Amino acid sequence: MFDMQNKFRRFNKFEVAEFDCPGHVFPKHSHDEFVLGANLTGRETITLDRQTFEATTDQLTLYNPAQFQSSQAISAEWLFVSIYIKPSDFAILAEVPENTTFDQPVPTSPSLSKSVISFVRNSMSPFAKEDLLDLELGNLLINLLEASGSSPARLEGPSDFQMRTVAELLLDNMAEPPRLSDVAHQFGMSSVSLVRTFKRAYGLPPFEWLNLHRVNVAREQLRLGRPLAHVAFDLGYADQPHFHRRFRAATGLTPSTFKQMK
Repeated sequence: MFDMQNKFRRFNKFEVAEFDCPGHVFPKHSHDEFVLGANLTGRETITLDRQTFEATTDQLTLYNPAQFQSSQAISAEWLFVSIYIKPSDFAILAEVPENTTFDQPVPTSPSLSKSVISFVRNSMSPFAKEDLLDLELGNLLINLLEASGSSPARLEGPSDFQMRTVAELLLDNMAEPPRLSDVAHQFGMSSVSLVRTFKRAYGLPPFEWLNLHRVNVAREQLRLGRPLAHVAFDLGYADQPHFHRRFRAATGLTPSTFKQMK
């Protein structure tokens, strides 16, 4: 018997797991959530709603909530990953109606199989950031829906006017920008939806976009001869080393070197 707890992690909107269980048989059962899987090694047979499928490392397994399923290894090795996500959270992350389901349960897509595996492995990292994982998972869900032949109607997203207002809000509070969740709540959307829509409008997530603008303002102030410490403080950098790192990453120069240039 394998130990699920060694390879399991729970987040607010989803859970991930990695199983190494050669020879194991999962008897007939169902889940209240979506279960999205990919095999790293081995093959399995699947019975899903009275249909039988075989999945290798090139196939994805996309189970809708409440579907009866069973599976078992048909190879000496069987290592696979799974993502579990409730319908309400699926709808939020992918920005689709809550009644959205997968049309084809075992589509073939080696590239998406690798993407699912990569997502689970990245989620297991102690350095994983949940807000970035939410955004990545939302994009992955959209690709999985397309791979399964599903074409759900996308929910109407925030307008360009709203995104301009978000941009103005960030610029007006450059030294002390509001939290992403607070901005999203103010505009009546999820953080994931805000990041995705802002990136679509401006090419970068909100705070990456803001950081570039902070550097541009810093350049102008340094050209005017303002002291480095004052520029760093006025733009909300925690300390001068932080300011130096951000400035150099964006321009290739340290602030002091830039200031001395004619």
